Amino acid sequence: MSVFVVFETFGETLKERLDIDALEKYVSKIDGVYDTFQTPLLNQKTMLDKINEVKQNGGKDVNSVVAVTGSRVRLEKPLQRAMEGAGLDPNQLVITNVREQCALVHEKAEATEKAKGLVRVAIEKARLSTPLERRIVQRFNEVLVIGGGVSGIQASLDLAKLGVMVHLVEREPTIGGMMPLLGKTFPEDSCAICIGGPRMMDVGNEQSIELLDNSEVEVVIKMPVGYRVHVKRKPRYVDAEKCVACGQCTERCPVSVSDLSNGGISTRKAVYLPNPNAIPRKHIIDPEACLYLTKGSCRLCERVCPNQAINFKDEEKFKDLYVGSIIVATGVDNWDARKHPKYGVQYKNVIDQFQLARYLDGEGPTAGILTKPSDGQKPKKIVMIQCVGSRDPEINPWCSRYCCMAAMKHAEEIKLHQGADIDISILFKDIRAGGKYYEEFYNRVKTNSINFIHGNLDVVKEAEDGGLTVEYIDGKGQRASTPSDLVILSTGMVPSRGTLDLAEKLGIELG
Repeated sequence: MSVFVVFETFGETLKERLDIDALEKYVSKIDGVYDTFQTPLLNQKTMLDKINEVKQNGGKDVNSVVAVTGSRVRLEKPLQRAMEGAGLDPNQLVITNVREQCALVHEKAEATEKAKGLVRVAIEKARLSTPLERRIVQRFNEVLVIGGGVSGIQASLDLAKLGVMVHLVEREPTIGGMMPLLGKTFPEDSCAICIGGPRMMDVGNEQSIELLDNSEVEVVIKMPVGYRVHVKRKPRYVDAEKCVACGQCTERCPVSVSDLSNGGISTRKAVYLPNPNAIPRKHIIDPEACLYLTKGSCRLCERVCPNQAINFKDEEKFKDLYVGSIIVATGVDNWDARKHPKYGVQYKNVIDQFQLARYLDGEGPTAGILTKPSDGQKPKKIVMIQCVGSRDPEINPWCSRYCCMAAMKHAEEIKLHQGADIDISILFKDIRAGGKYYEEFYNRVKTNSINFIHGNLDVVKEAEDGGLTVEYIDGKGQRASTPSDLVILSTGMVPSRGTLDLAEKLGIELG
């Protein structure tokens, strides 16, 4: 087996910096070199024609090519295609750069001597190389989507339309994520569930999507043909085949706990429907709240269920999925403001924008009526504090990009539906309205008797009369304060719970 060496002179300009003729003469005497060739410009067609010519003229044992040129980035793929077209293994192409790191940085004589060493090494590498065995492997053609929020739902539906089998794994007992709980979207003020609801139903009806709700990815094993994914499905304690969501179990359940799907502003029972628009529309029992599962007593739900759907013997189920691709769409959580007392979360009348969205939602726990958590009365003065847990080098340096718009959306909604007499102020560092029609939305809100205060929060305090005082540093660096009877925190976004563990299982590097 022998080597064919090609020299590219870059329109003869390389000869001004390198003695190509002397280099070619030196190379032609190296053992194993069949032939050499100079060309002003090297490309796929030139290489293919020259290799075929060499093979026709007796060079049938030529199996490797060394290209003496510049950067490999420009030529590697075209020259490999040329070798493939000539019946040679494209992996036996060796490109050596005698331009950037040789001819252009040395005097001509010194550069020529250096080039001799570079080309000799390349020839030895080509001579000793062996063809790579090529195998065509059929990868698994199914896809795993982790996360059943709006992104995971859309990805699943798009893949299903292409005829791909999708396994949608969602940690919660319903898909949809946070979006259906936001009431309205900006800047069009569209109904959130009207947008997300039909897509959620499409997932439930799509034959090419296997929905694994109340499930988590346990182990991911990478294989040459894809991934083997071990999924754990947590017990529901309600037979999904028998449950018709009649709600009798919930009515009789004696246990009430905080409902986190409503931001903790209301309670739910130990056996419950995750939300009014849940998909799948099936009840589930909270094992940490159920009296029977924690203390061995009660079982009222089991006695009143007309379809005998309650199953206290339900256990964890495991399933192995074999997929070719994995889409991670695990969504976000709101930053936990309880970590910093200055935001006043310890006071009853301090809530966040998500909780406010649940107050304002007509399907929410208060049927769309905004009241103060402390006494159930209508608030008279509201202060919204921006960049809570965002744009702060000591907490999270990033901007979540949605907080400004969420505050303005809710401020306008309160004015329109709760009362134009409510005094609303937005304490902001900067207003960032960076999206389609966002600036127009901002300008519209500014004309709606909403006060925008430029400043940076210092602390939220409780006044002697039970109200709240928001102390801040204004845009001129002066200390100032404003009273309020309801404070809304615009908390930033952080990766959802469990994302870091999942990234480790998947081998995803985090920036």
